[in-house]
Amino acid sequence: AAPAPAGALAGGEMLREAVGEELVVRQEAYMTRECNLVLRLLRSLHLVSRDWFLLFPSAGGLPRPPLVPRGEFVSVKVASKLMRQLQDPLMLSTGSLPSWCADLVLGCSFLFPIECREFYTACTAFGISRALHSMQQRVQGSTPSDRPTEVRIGRIQRQKIRVSRGRLLGSAMRALELYAGHRSMLEVEYYGEAGTGLGPTLEFFTLVSQELQASRLGLWRDSAAPKAGEG
Repeated sequence: AAPAPAGALAGGEMLREAVGEELVVRQEAYMTRECNLVLRLLRSLHLVSRDWFLLFPSAGGLPRPPLVPRGEFVSVKVASKLMRQLQDPLMLSTGSLPSWCADLVLGCSFLFPIECREFYTACTAFGISRALHSMQQRVQGSTPSDRPTEVRIGRIQRQKIRVSRGRLLGSAMRALELYAGHRSMLEVEYYGEAGTGLGPTLEFFTLVSQELQASRLGLWRDSAAPKAGEG
């Protein structure tokens, strides 16, 4: 039999290592050995379903759909339990979320829908005030029967910055230097324009993300010929 292509061997080795990784559990008391094995099995199946193309270098380019739809791996019960934990103001304000929350979100993220993972990030990555603010916004948007408690907090401090449309990346880098360590919410306005608030702010981040994709920056692999003005 002909030997397997080098690309398939390399891809298969990468997939094997990923499947064989241990599930990191900071407190083993809440998870039985059987539960750990089930989670590792689910993670292995998810990895094979998502990264199957590593075994077949000749499978062609994008798209490479998963073998099993991603939604099949989502656990509604586990996601609901995580959301209940994230809507507890005492746990958020004291930073006392159960360790299983971080363990499963980091090690088995496929168990949770994207909305749940986004809410977890908003509640854990930007400080207590932003966490309570995110929780309050979610509670206000829910029906009265779904509200676990009523929480009122002050408004998040806002910081306005002015940027130039002709120097978007430079303005973004300067804003990071000045405000990366702040907990306030940034609002963007452009020089010579009257608009401010959510619209110009979202536009700014969209334009910056588009600028970062330009091939002239050399940040990404690009097999296509550079466009005029970007080479």
